[in-house]
Order: sequence, then structure tokens, then C-alpha cells
Amino acid sequence: MSKVYTQKIKSQFGPDGEDVMLKIPDDLLKEVEWKEGDYIEILPQDGSLVLKKADMVEIQLDLSEQEYEMLELAAFKKGTTIEEFIKGALEDLK
Repeated sequence: MSKVYTQKIKSQFGPDGEDVMLKIPDDLLKEVEWKEGDYIEILPQDGSLVLKKADMVEIQLDLSEQEYEMLELAAFKKGTTIEEFIKGALEDLK
């Protein structure tokens, strides 16, 4: 089971007025072993935000235009983006 850390952190709006910047305390970053460049998922839960390190792997797909269009159509038929469609397909392989 994962450890759960609860901490109030100060947030501020970014220069565009839409992005929110969160300063995660250094001691918490060290405790959870996060570092600059890590991908973090932010999930709403019961009026709070849950942050978790994303299991991201970069994969380059060399597709022909026709193959890309086929994937795009398949994603459209499922009502999702091509990125989410491919992510789901890769998850199914696990």
C-alpha cells in the first residue's frame, strides 16, 4: 500500500491568470523521491488534489500518413483523442 502525505501548500496563479503554480516543499519532494523533470498526475478527489508520480515512458512511433489517419479515425470512433487512444492501447498490452 502507498503512503499518503497530507499537507497544505500555497498556490498562486500564473502570469496568464489560468495556470496555478504549486510550490511543493523540498522536504516533501525528498521524502517522496520526486525530482525536477518528473511527470506528476494531478487528480481531483473529495475537494482536494491528489498528486502522484506518473509512470511515463516516451515512445516514438514512426507512422505513415495513412497509418496515422487510421489511428485518428479509430480514436474518433471511440470518442477520444489519438493520444488517449494510443495510451489505452498500450495499457491493454500490459
